[in-house]
Amino acid sequence: MFDLLNDNIRKIITISDDDLIRLSSYFVVKNVKKRTKLFSQGERPLSMYFVNSGLLYNYHIGSKGEEKVIQIAKENYWAGDISGHNENQYSNFNLEALEDSKLLVLSFVNFKNACETIPALERYFRILIQNAYYHLLVTTAVTDLETAEERYFKIMKDHPDLIQRVPQKIIASYIGVKPQSLSRIKKKAYS
Repeated sequence: MFDLLNDNIRKIITISDDDLIRLSSYFVVKNVKKRTKLFSQGERPLSMYFVNSGLLYNYHIGSKGEEKVIQIAKENYWAGDISGHNENQYSNFNLEALEDSKLLVLSFVNFKNACETIPALERYFRILIQNAYYHLLVTTAVTDLETAEERYFKIMKDHPDLIQRVPQKIIASYIGVKPQSLSRIKKKAYS
């Protein structure tokens, strides 16, 4: 159950087998059904999630009730809201399963304890957060510089499985268009 996570960690840092075994004790394995909400906007997130299998998506509901997808997390990705690290910080996001999923759940309390007992983890999570921040900056810039069509083709190239697994309305929100616009983009792509 921990092979994918261990490989993910080892691609980023050097860590001993003993530390990986110790780390596994901080996680809870959780199987969730499609449409299960792991936390909701306005709640305090208590955990972060590593996707062992399945799909999660992180989204925000705007003042007019529109859904804005922030992240689609498939196998070998982390999802959640790190605002849960701060006491009394409430999330601006929702996290929900798009498929039946097997997750490794790391509570923020266990995260803190794991980092204290396994110092290499702080480096791993620092690099993850740096990469996520960089990805956020690039995504923000790309939204202003690339067309929706270019963003869709990038998903097709980089993550073709998502096109088949994720509902069209969620992909549309992720690339910043209405589902009808995405239908036109897909029609053009496949003609």
